[in-house]
Amino acid sequence: KMNVLPRILFLFQNTPIKLENKFFKELNKITTKFIWLGKKPRIKLSSLQDTRCRSGFGLPAWELYYKAAILTWIKDWANLRNKRVLTLEGHDLEIGWHAFMWNLGEKIYTHFNRHIIRCSLLKLWKEIKQKHYMK
Repeated sequence: KMNVLPRILFLFQNTPIKLENKFFKELNKITTKFIWLGKKPRIKLSSLQDTRCRSGFGLPAWELYYKAAILTWIKDWANLRNKRVLTLEGHDLEIGWHAFMWNLGEKIYTHFNRHIIRCSLLKLWKEIKQKHYMK
């Protein structure tokens, strides 16, 4: 189907860094320019990115793929099963991962956010939690 999607998905899954909305807007612009060959678009990008069962064209929504890839890293934090990831990212932690995911130890342990991977994952987790998690 698309040769670009698996390559970008591989990068999203293996480099969990914080990407700004500007990156995804530029990626959507490049995709639109490729599809319409530089001409004026005749169909909205949201319609192109909608699923086929909802009368869309199934074009990848890059930001959703990125968030899903980041959530797999956060799932590894929550499950505490992938020892390699936990050892790599948490070698200097004194308390468990769950305390940082639910804002219990954030002010005491400020060094947690100095790690480039942990910081980016935690920022995205806060965005997703704020948008979707209801108390």
